[in-house]
Amino acid sequence: MQDKWPRFQVVEQARQFVCWEGPLQPLSQQHDIRISLFRERGRGRGSYRLSPQVIVLNPALHTIVPWTSEWLACYEIWLATGKWLGGGTTPGEMSRV
Repeated sequence: MQDKWPRFQVVEQARQFVCWEGPLQPLSQQHDIRISLFRERGRGRGSYRLSPQVIVLNPALHTIVPWTSEWLACYEIWLATGKWLGGGTTPGEMSRV
């Protein structure tokens, strides 16, 4: 995270958990966000999965349900086709987790 997003700082860390906070500015407005990543035991011996959680800290999102729905629609299309239609930029090829 530090290499790609140097303005994000670790604010909490444990054996199976890490949390970063930092600013994102997709267009003209800056958003302060918190990204938490949990390592959870998956099915099968020695199997783990990563569960991310993203929270917008500031400014408060008053249209969160439509925004979430739009993002999930883009995510489902990406899973099916491998093409991200949600806009924004990526640091390189996106890989499915």
